[in-house]
Amino acid sequence: MNSYVAVIRLRRGGVRSALAPRVDGLLCGMRGVLGVEVDASCPAVSVVFDRAAVSLGDLVRALEDGDVGVSGVAQSRADAQTQIDAAIA
Repeated sequence: MNSYVAVIRLRRGGVRSALAPRVDGLLCGMRGVLGVEVDASCPAVSVVFDRAAVSLGDLVRALEDGDVGVSGVAQSRADAQTQIDAAIA
């Protein structure tokens, strides 16, 4: 599996606890997304995804198309434990 983890920083004011389910919904239905965790305190979202099926640009575009502002992104290859956790979630 070609799993990566993206941390997408959202614009201030863009995520509150009421918006977290919306962010989750925008990303969870995408092909290749294996796991989503929203942290409203930062605000940021962590996404475990299969880079062979979906790109970082696709994730950002889905958020922005859903009126969720993005202020920064980072990605790295998922370690083995992250891949296992995503597979059983």
